[in-house]
Amino acid sequence: MISNFPINQIFIFWKKSFCSGMGVAPESISNGSIAGANLRRFDYAIGITCTFNILDYMRVHNEYLSQKDKTSALTEEYNQLTSDTKANLAISNTRIEFARKQKQETPIQYFAAENAYNQSKARYESGLATLTEVSQSLYLLNRASADKVIANNNLWRAYLQKAANTGNLSDFLNQIK
Repeated sequence: MISNFPINQIFIFWKKSFCSGMGVAPESISNGSIAGANLRRFDYAIGITCTFNILDYMRVHNEYLSQKDKTSALTEEYNQLTSDTKANLAISNTRIEFARKQKQETPIQYFAAENAYNQSKARYESGLATLTEVSQSLYLLNRASADKVIANNNLWRAYLQKAANTGNLSDFLNQIK
């Protein structure tokens, strides 16, 4: 920390003898109010001192390097988080597209499974099919119904993931409306 530098500036005004040059005689008699203002004698010393601990340079330099490393580490972490966010956004866009296609296909699959069940049920009632065939077509109808619900759920999850990645929940809420 820069505030820890032991730098002291001391201004020293020093004179050689009692009231020398001030217009006051040793008997404390004044020669005039401004008699001592002139520099007639060279008995004053003005100095500036500055103290600096040489070993502090190493400590400060090491602190500087440490802070520089921390800054670069945080910059890299920020860059990593930025690239992760962009990758997650691309993944969520891909999931939305896939879920949309899946949701468009599931009603067709459900309609086909429903037709297959109705046909196998009609064949069973007329004695042309077995109970196993009807139960398998019923299984396909249930599976198509579950796929339809799962596709809808996947689409909403993809929208929610995109909203989380962008940090904008209003897009998700607009999809609900």
